[in-house]
Amino acid sequence: ENDPDATKRLYSVYLVTAKHVVASYNKMVAANPNLGALRVRVNPVESGQKSTEFDLINSVADPNEAWVNNPNGKDVSVIPINAGFLRENKFQSEFFESDINVAAIDKMKELEASAGDGVFVLGFPMDRAGKERNYAIIRQGIISRISEMLDRASDTFMIDSLVYPGNSGGPVILKPEIVSISGTKANNSAYLIGLVISYIPYQDLAVSTETGEQRIMFEENSGLAEVLPIDSIEDTIKAAIPGKK
Repeated sequence: ENDPDATKRLYSVYLVTAKHVVASYNKMVAANPNLGALRVRVNPVESGQKSTEFDLINSVADPNEAWVNNPNGKDVSVIPINAGFLRENKFQSEFFESDINVAAIDKMKELEASAGDGVFVLGFPMDRAGKERNYAIIRQGIISRISEMLDRASDTFMIDSLVYPGNSGGPVILKPEIVSISGTKANNSAYLIGLVISYIPYQDLAVSTETGEQRIMFEENSGLAEVLPIDSIEDTIKAAIPGKK
Protein backbone atom coordinates (compact mmCIF):
# COMPACT_ATOMS: atom_id res chain seq x y z
CA GLU A 1 0.00 0.00 0.00
CA ASN A 2 1.26 3.50 -0.86
CA ASP A 3 1.35 5.04 2.61
CA PRO A 4 3.39 8.28 2.59
CA ASP A 5 5.29 6.89 5.58
CA ALA A 6 7.55 4.19 4.15
CA THR A 7 7.75 2.41 7.52
CA LYS A 8 3.96 1.82 7.49
CA ARG A 9 3.64 0.42 3.97
CA LEU A 10 2.35 -3.11 3.48
CA TYR A 11 4.10 -5.29 0.92
CA SER A 12 3.30 -8.54 -0.82
CA VAL A 13 6.47 -10.63 -0.70
CA TYR A 14 7.56 -12.97 -3.49
CA LEU A 15 10.30 -15.54 -3.82
CA VAL A 16 11.87 -14.99 -7.24
CA THR A 17 14.14 -17.27 -9.22
CA ALA A 18 14.93 -18.31 -12.77
CA LYS A 19 12.22 -20.46 -14.33
CA HIS A 20 14.77 -23.07 -15.40
CA VAL A 21 15.73 -23.64 -11.74
CA VAL A 22 12.19 -24.75 -10.86
CA ALA A 23 11.85 -26.72 -14.11
CA SER A 24 15.13 -28.55 -13.46
CA TYR A 25 14.02 -29.58 -9.99
CA ASN A 26 10.65 -30.78 -11.26
CA LYS A 27 12.47 -32.87 -13.87
CA MET A 28 14.64 -34.40 -11.15
CA VAL A 29 11.57 -35.25 -9.07
CA ALA A 30 9.91 -36.89 -12.07
CA ALA A 31 12.95 -39.16 -12.40
CA ASN A 32 13.30 -39.71 -8.65
CA PRO A 33 10.04 -39.14 -6.70
CA ASN A 34 11.87 -39.79 -3.41
CA LEU A 35 13.32 -36.29 -3.66
CA GLY A 36 9.95 -34.95 -2.55
CA ALA A 37 8.66 -31.40 -2.71
CA LEU A 38 10.92 -28.42 -3.26
CA ARG A 39 12.34 -27.27 0.07
CA VAL A 40 13.79 -23.99 1.29
CA ARG A 41 16.33 -23.36 4.03
CA VAL A 42 15.90 -20.28 6.23
CA ASN A 43 17.94 -18.76 9.04
CA PRO A 44 16.48 -18.02 12.48
CA VAL A 45 16.63 -14.45 13.74
CA GLU A 46 18.68 -15.47 16.76
CA SER A 47 22.37 -15.86 15.95
CA GLY A 48 24.08 -19.15 16.70
CA GLN A 49 21.06 -21.29 15.82
CA LYS A 50 21.07 -23.58 12.77
CA SER A 51 18.94 -22.88 9.73
CA THR A 52 15.78 -24.94 9.20
CA GLU A 53 14.46 -26.62 6.07
CA PHE A 54 10.78 -26.45 5.15
CA ASP A 55 8.66 -27.66 2.27
CA LEU A 56 8.14 -24.52 0.25
CA ILE A 57 4.41 -25.13 -0.12
CA ASN A 58 2.36 -25.30 3.10
CA SER A 59 4.86 -23.31 5.15
CA VAL A 60 6.94 -20.55 3.61
CA ALA A 61 4.38 -20.24 0.81
CA ASP A 62 0.64 -20.50 1.31
CA PRO A 63 -0.93 -23.93 0.58
CA ASN A 64 -2.99 -22.69 -2.35
CA GLU A 65 -0.13 -20.91 -4.08
CA ALA A 66 1.98 -22.15 -6.99
CA TRP A 67 4.86 -20.95 -9.10
CA VAL A 68 3.86 -18.40 -11.72
CA ASN A 69 5.97 -18.10 -14.87
CA ASN A 70 6.68 -14.93 -16.78
CA PRO A 71 3.79 -14.37 -19.24
CA ASN A 72 6.20 -13.37 -22.03
CA GLY A 73 8.35 -16.49 -21.87
CA LYS A 74 11.24 -14.88 -19.96
CA ASP A 75 13.28 -17.04 -17.60
CA VAL A 76 11.54 -15.91 -14.39
CA SER A 77 9.22 -17.64 -11.91
CA VAL A 78 7.72 -16.22 -8.72
CA ILE A 79 5.70 -17.53 -5.80
CA PRO A 80 4.07 -15.52 -2.98
CA ILE A 81 5.75 -15.92 0.40
CA ASN A 82 3.96 -16.15 3.73
CA ALA A 83 5.99 -13.46 5.50
CA GLY A 84 3.76 -13.82 8.56
CA PHE A 85 4.87 -17.44 9.00
CA LEU A 86 8.52 -16.36 8.98
CA ARG A 87 7.99 -13.51 11.43
CA GLU A 88 5.83 -15.53 13.83
CA ASN A 89 8.40 -18.32 13.93
CA LYS A 90 11.29 -15.86 14.28
CA PHE A 91 12.99 -16.49 10.96
CA GLN A 92 14.82 -13.87 8.93
CA SER A 93 12.66 -12.38 6.17
CA GLU A 94 14.48 -9.49 4.49
CA PHE A 95 13.27 -8.44 1.04
CA PHE A 96 13.78 -5.74 -1.58
CA GLU A 97 11.10 -3.02 -1.46
CA SER A 98 10.01 -2.42 -5.04
CA ASP A 99 9.32 1.29 -4.48
CA ILE A 100 12.55 2.07 -2.63
CA ASN A 101 15.55 -0.03 -3.60
CA VAL A 102 14.66 -1.52 -7.00
CA ALA A 103 15.53 -0.02 -10.38
CA ALA A 104 13.69 -1.14 -13.50
CA ILE A 105 14.76 0.03 -16.97
CA ASP A 106 13.25 3.52 -16.72
CA LYS A 107 14.88 4.05 -13.31
CA MET A 108 18.22 2.79 -14.66
CA LYS A 109 17.96 5.39 -17.44
CA GLU A 110 17.31 8.04 -14.81
CA LEU A 111 20.36 6.85 -12.88
CA GLU A 112 22.34 6.84 -16.14
CA ALA A 113 23.47 3.27 -15.53
CA SER A 114 26.15 2.43 -18.05
CA ALA A 115 28.86 -0.06 -18.97
CA GLY A 116 31.63 0.06 -16.38
CA ASP A 117 29.33 0.59 -13.40
CA GLY A 118 30.04 -1.80 -10.55
CA VAL A 119 27.67 -4.55 -9.42
CA PHE A 120 27.37 -7.12 -6.66
CA VAL A 121 26.16 -10.62 -7.59
CA LEU A 122 24.56 -12.70 -4.83
CA GLY A 123 23.96 -16.44 -4.86
CA PHE A 124 24.98 -19.90 -3.79
CA PRO A 125 27.40 -21.02 -6.54
CA MET A 126 28.29 -24.70 -6.54
CA ASP A 127 25.97 -25.27 -3.54
CA ARG A 128 28.17 -23.18 -1.23
CA ALA A 129 25.35 -22.29 1.12
CA GLY A 130 27.03 -22.67 4.51
CA LYS A 131 27.07 -25.74 6.74
CA GLU A 132 24.76 -24.59 9.53
CA ARG A 133 23.21 -21.38 8.20
CA ASN A 134 22.54 -19.89 4.79
CA TYR A 135 24.98 -17.17 3.85
CA ALA A 136 25.00 -15.96 0.27
CA ILE A 137 28.31 -15.62 -1.58
CA ILE A 138 28.81 -12.12 -2.91
CA ARG A 139 31.01 -11.42 -5.91
CA GLN A 140 31.87 -8.14 -7.54
CA GLY A 141 31.68 -7.34 -11.21
CA ILE A 142 30.82 -4.59 -13.66
CA ILE A 143 28.12 -3.97 -16.20
CA SER A 144 29.73 -4.96 -19.49
CA ARG A 145 26.91 -4.08 -21.90
CA ILE A 146 23.59 -2.40 -21.16
CA SER A 147 22.86 0.29 -23.79
CA GLU A 148 21.19 -2.25 -26.08
CA MET A 149 18.69 -3.14 -23.35
CA LEU A 150 18.14 0.48 -22.30
CA ASP A 151 17.25 1.20 -25.94
CA ARG A 152 14.72 -1.68 -25.77
CA ALA A 153 16.65 -3.54 -28.48
CA SER A 154 17.47 -6.46 -26.15
CA ASP A 155 15.65 -8.24 -23.33
CA THR A 156 18.80 -8.66 -21.24
CA PHE A 157 22.05 -6.98 -20.30
CA MET A 158 25.49 -8.42 -19.61
CA ILE A 159 27.78 -8.25 -16.62
CA ASP A 160 31.43 -9.19 -16.29
CA SER A 161 31.38 -11.48 -13.24
CA LEU A 162 32.03 -15.20 -12.88
CA VAL A 163 28.80 -17.05 -12.12
CA TYR A 164 28.23 -20.78 -11.81
CA PRO A 165 25.37 -23.23 -11.21
CA GLY A 166 23.73 -21.97 -8.05
CA ASN A 167 23.82 -18.33 -9.18
CA SER A 168 20.82 -18.70 -11.50
CA GLY A 169 17.94 -16.59 -10.23
CA GLY A 170 20.22 -14.65 -7.90
CA PRO A 171 20.02 -10.86 -7.58
CA VAL A 172 22.32 -8.35 -9.24
CA ILE A 173 22.82 -5.14 -7.23
CA LEU A 174 24.03 -1.85 -8.67
CA LYS A 175 27.04 -0.88 -6.56
CA PRO A 176 27.11 2.59 -4.95
CA GLU A 177 30.22 4.45 -6.09
CA ILE A 178 31.46 8.03 -5.91
CA VAL A 179 33.48 7.69 -9.10
CA SER A 180 32.39 6.85 -12.64
CA ILE A 181 33.71 6.59 -16.17
CA SER A 182 34.23 10.00 -17.75
CA GLY A 183 30.99 11.33 -19.21
CA THR A 184 28.76 9.11 -17.05
CA LYS A 185 26.92 9.78 -13.79
CA ALA A 186 28.12 8.44 -10.42
CA ASN A 187 25.54 6.54 -8.37
CA ASN A 188 25.53 6.80 -4.57
CA SER A 189 22.79 4.27 -3.77
CA ALA A 190 22.42 0.51 -4.13
CA TYR A 191 19.58 -0.81 -6.28
CA LEU A 192 18.39 -4.26 -7.29
CA ILE A 193 18.62 -4.17 -11.09
CA GLY A 194 18.12 -7.75 -12.25
CA LEU A 195 18.56 -11.48 -11.81
CA VAL A 196 21.15 -13.84 -13.26
CA ILE A 197 19.85 -16.34 -15.81
CA SER A 198 23.08 -17.87 -17.15
CA TYR A 199 26.75 -17.48 -17.82
CA ILE A 200 27.84 -17.05 -21.41
CA PRO A 201 30.08 -19.93 -22.48
CA TYR A 202 33.14 -19.78 -24.68
CA GLN A 203 33.22 -22.75 -27.04
CA ASP A 204 36.15 -24.06 -29.06
CA LEU A 205 36.24 -27.00 -31.44
CA ALA A 206 39.06 -29.53 -31.64
CA VAL A 207 39.49 -30.60 -35.26
CA SER A 208 41.36 -33.70 -36.42
CA THR A 209 44.44 -32.72 -38.43
CA GLU A 210 44.14 -36.01 -40.34
CA THR A 211 40.49 -35.93 -41.38
CA GLY A 212 39.53 -32.31 -40.84
CA GLU A 213 36.49 -33.54 -38.91
CA GLN A 214 35.28 -31.93 -35.68
CA ARG A 215 36.19 -34.20 -32.78
CA ILE A 216 35.64 -32.51 -29.42
CA MET A 217 33.83 -29.39 -28.24
CA PHE A 218 35.55 -27.57 -25.36
CA GLU A 219 33.43 -25.19 -23.32
CA GLU A 220 34.57 -22.72 -20.69
CA ASN A 221 32.99 -19.99 -18.60
CA SER A 222 33.73 -16.73 -20.44
CA GLY A 223 33.30 -14.61 -17.30
CA LEU A 224 30.30 -12.87 -18.86
CA ALA A 225 26.78 -13.46 -17.55
CA GLU A 226 23.33 -12.67 -18.89
CA VAL A 227 20.94 -10.75 -16.64
CA LEU A 228 17.21 -10.09 -16.92
CA PRO A 229 16.08 -6.63 -15.78
CA ILE A 230 13.58 -5.98 -13.00
CA ASP A 231 10.85 -5.32 -15.57
CA SER A 232 10.62 -9.06 -16.29
CA ILE A 233 10.14 -9.77 -12.57
CA GLU A 234 7.47 -7.08 -12.28
CA ASP A 235 5.60 -8.50 -15.30
CA THR A 236 5.63 -11.93 -13.65
CA ILE A 237 4.31 -10.61 -10.34
CA LYS A 238 1.53 -8.73 -12.15
CA ALA A 239 0.57 -12.02 -13.81
CA ALA A 240 0.48 -13.64 -10.35
CA ILE A 241 -1.87 -11.00 -8.92
CA PRO A 242 -4.08 -9.74 -11.78
CA GLY A 243 -5.67 -6.38 -11.10
CA LYS A 244 -3.12 -5.37 -8.46
CA LYS A 245 -0.02 -3.21 -8.64
